This record gives sequence, C-alpha cells and structure tokens, in this order.
Amino acid sequence: MRLFNIKVATGSSLQLRKLFYLALLFILWHLPLQATTRTAASCSVADIQAQVNLSADGDTVLVPIGAAPQTWTTTLTIKVGVTLNGQGCVVTWPSSAPFGFLIVNADTTASAFITGFTFNGSYVQGGHCGGPIRLVTSAGTMPYRFYRNNVNDSPGGQGQNNDVVICPFGQGPGLIDHNTMTATFTGEFIQVWGGDASFDDAGRWETDIVPGGPNFLFLEDNIFINPSFKRAGTTFTAGFIASYYGAKWVARHNTITYASFDAHADNGHGAGVRWVEIYDNSLTFPTNNNCQSAFYTIRGGSGVAWGNTMTNGLGNCDNGPGMLLGPFFGSSDRQSGNWPLPYQAGRGIESPAGTFNYSPFYSWGNSTLLGTSNCSGLHGLCPNNGGWPSGNPYVEVGSSPNSSLCTGNRTVNHPANVCDGIELGPSTSGPQTLTRCESAADKTAGCPVSYTYAPYTYPHPLVSGAGSPAISLSPAALAFGNVIVGQTGTLVITAQNTGSTNLTITSLNVTGGAFGLSTGSCTTTLAPDATCTQNVVFNPMAVGAASGTLTFNSNAASGPNTVPLSGTGI
Repeated sequence: MRLFNIKVATGSSLQLRKLFYLALLFILWHLPLQATTRTAASCSVADIQAQVNLSADGDTVLVPIGAAPQTWTTTLTIKVGVTLNGQGCVVTWPSSAPFGFLIVNADTTASAFITGFTFNGSYVQGGHCGGPIRLVTSAGTMPYRFYRNNVNDSPGGQGQNNDVVICPFGQGPGLIDHNTMTATFTGEFIQVWGGDASFDDAGRWETDIVPGGPNFLFLEDNIFINPSFKRAGTTFTAGFIASYYGAKWVARHNTITYASFDAHADNGHGAGVRWVEIYDNSLTFPTNNNCQSAFYTIRGGSGVAWGNTMTNGLGNCDNGPGMLLGPFFGSSDRQSGNWPLPYQAGRGIESPAGTFNYSPFYSWGNSTLLGTSNCSGLHGLCPNNGGWPSGNPYVEVGSSPNSSLCTGNRTVNHPANVCDGIELGPSTSGPQTLTRCESAADKTAGCPVSYTYAPYTYPHPLVSGAGSPAISLSPAALAFGNVIVGQTGTLVITAQNTGSTNLTITSLNVTGGAFGLSTGSCTTTLAPDATCTQNVVFNPMAVGAASGTLTFNSNAASGPNTVPLSGTGI
C-alpha cells in the first residue's frame, strides 16, 4: 500500500512538472522578442546586407557615423521589418554596368524603415520602372517608410533625361516623407507603378478604392527642387511624380519647385492611373517660363485635388494651363475612338472588366495664382486643349456633374452635360460632398453614389504616433586604449531615436571607478530621427586594464541599453 502511495505521488509530481514546463514554454513563446541593434562594418552593400540577413522584425541596422562613401554595384535587398539607418552614408549609383539597386520588399508583419542616406545618381535599367531605388508592396503588406534621405539624380548614374530615381511598385501602402530631392535632368524622378512585373492590367481597375483611406502610397512633406529648370537642355519641368498601371497615390504637404505631378492614362500597353489625391502642396514655376508642363496633369483615372498653392503657371503653350484633365497632344498615351475611352480621366472601377463607370475627378480650393488660362474662365481644373482629337479635349470639365459647360460636342459619342472633371472653384473649402463609382459597394448602391470626402490622418501614423520609440547607440562600445595614469581620455557616444514616437532618456549610469560622464545632452526627450551626444571620460588612477559600462535608461522597448567601456592605465 505504501508503494502504491509513493507511485501515485511520483506520477502526480511528473504531471505537475509537465504542466509547469508547458506553461513556461507558453509564456516564453508569447513574450515579445527584444529588438536588436546591429552595426555594419561599413556603408558597402556586402556589410549592410550581412547585418540585415541576421535581423528580424523590429531590429535596427546602423551604418557607422562617418563611414566612407560607397558606389553600389550590387543589390541590397530588405525583406523584413527592420530600420536601416545610414547615419549620413553617401551612396553613388554607377554610370555603367554593373548596376546596383536598393530593393525593399514590404513585409506582412512589420514595417521597414529606410533613413539617413544620401543617394546620388539615376538610370533606367532592368525594364519597367528602371530606377535604382525600388520599393515593392502587394495587397496585405505593411507600409514601408522611406524618410529623411537626400536623393539626387546627379552626380552618378547614367545622366539621361529619361532616367528614374525612385520606383514604388504594387498595390500595398507606403510612405515617402521628409526627403530632400534634387533633379538636374531627370524626366520622371519618382515613377509609381500599380503593377509589379507586368504591364497589366485591367485587374488593377477592378479593385476597390476608399477615398481618404490608408491603402495608398503617401508622399508627404518632401522638398523637391529642379534648380536649373532644364531637361535635355531645354526649358521643361521635371516630373516629381509620374504614375502608371493602376497606381494609386496621395501627394500632400510637399514643397515643389519647377516640377509637376503626372498621372498617365492608357499608353498602348497597359492600364492608366487608378486614383490620386493631391492636396496642400506648394508648387512654383519660374516667372520667365515660356512653356511649361502643367502643375498637375490627370491623363487618366480619378481622384481629388484641393488646397494647393500654385505660383507662376503660364499655360500659354500646347500643354495648356496649370491643372489639366486629359492627355497631352501627341503624347504616347493619347487615345482614339469613341467615348468612353479605356482608363480615361473621370472613369471609376471596372467590374466586370470593360464596363464604364462614371467617377469624375474633382478640384477645389486651389490657388488662383495662375497665369493666362484658356479654359472658359475656370481658375482650376481645365480640359487639356492639346488633347485628342487634335486641338480639343476628349473629356469635359464643368462646375457640377451635369454642368452645361460640358457640351459633349467635341468628342465622339460624348453625351451632353456629363462632366468628366468638376471644378468647384478657388473659394471652396472644407469637406466636400462628391460623387463616385470606385468600389463594388458603390455599384451595388447604384453608381454614381454621394459621399463626403475627408483626407487620411495627417501626419501619417508612421510619423505621428503609431509605433514606438527605439534607441540606437554609436559606437556600440567605447575603447579608450592607453591613457597615462592621472590624465583623462574622452570619447563621444551618439544616441538616436530610430522609432516613430518620442524617445525619453531618463538617466545615464556608469560603472567602473575610472569611468565617468562629462558634458553632454543625452538626458532628454528625442523626437523621431533626433540625436544627442554624450562625452564619456576615462581617468585611470592605477596601471592596468579597466572595464565598465554605460547604461542608457529610456522608454525604448529594448532598454536599458548598455555600452561596454574599456581602457588601460599606463
């Protein structure tokens, strides 16, 4: 009987131990992994890629401050949600083969962040949008963020007027913000492609659009400069954004000098732009410009443009006035045939494919600081009088969906009093009640349906608060080397907030009697991307090796963060 009791007790203990270990494994499995900060040996593709390959979602890869400039002739690929911080690294794209690329394939579980680089050069290589910086998304991926970089089309690259620098691909969301971009000769600095590896496609036009929603490429708070106002040696505007193949994007709060927005239509081998939102931008042309591209040209698709300030637009050439609806005369995406035309401006969702659904492009509250205008007294959106047929627009612009200004007598089969574009006037402001046909739900309700347009959250949540603070420390260790006993050696450490919300460093702690803190500014709150520096001293009082630590206490998820200290008294 006693043996029986012992056996039962032993069995119960085993069961309890099993339950304990299972519970422990469950807890460990669900604990958040601590983010890791890694430092590449240099700014080379090989050294950065080696650290990226070791990283998981939420990790940070740093390029050393002061790293030597590099020419990238191979491809750096990022497939996980890491933060890559160049910390001032200068990258030049080569002028001849082999050509290098930066490719970000958006992750489905975490956002990737690219910041702190200077990229010089441009080219068209590899087909489709052939620029060196390629940001790739698909439905269901997390938005990437490309921010606070300096991007220039020269020096470096091939230096051709059809070159491209940045190529966002796909139907998923992304954010390009707070960059400074300079175009010396590039025709289309950023080319947005709704497709990926194909020229498709009507399928891009069968997806739902939610105006004012999050599922777009956002370009906000960038500075774009075309200082020479030249392209191929002639007076011409650079394209800040050009877009194709079902692209959908939002441009807001950008400062654009001598450049324009361009949304293409069908150009003979693929669908045009699907949807654009252009608002609260400042665009300027020079006063001596005799022939410009428009501030923005909507050659296909639909969307809204409002609250933009535009200065010195003349519009006295075949390219028309400051804001155009319809393709350029003689352009590759000029269309022919009967109205409605495939993927034309003012056309909404195609479901089923090949159907026409009326969804007009709207404009309101834009600056009247335009030059001469040839669009019947309208001060904003105008039909392109250089479009098809020659000398006449194939779309009509009026002040309401059924305005009498849209006569319908200049395009084959265009119905009378149906406006493809609607200009509500420069004094109009605030939320607008518009009509659309952009989703399956719209079709079910009976297109076109009325809706109140409201823009998406600004600043973008990746900038203004979604996410968390993160700290990066450079260098990763402070080695003072040999210091004479009784004298003092000083080294500097830099802390940066690589997260998306404020980083608060509450205290710094030093261990090791020979080490201490000197001047510095690192007990502070750092905004995203901001840095602080701290002087650390080594004052040996005896001969021999010494070691210690410097700890940053903060609200970063990875904290406390510790830096090893070492030195030798001689």
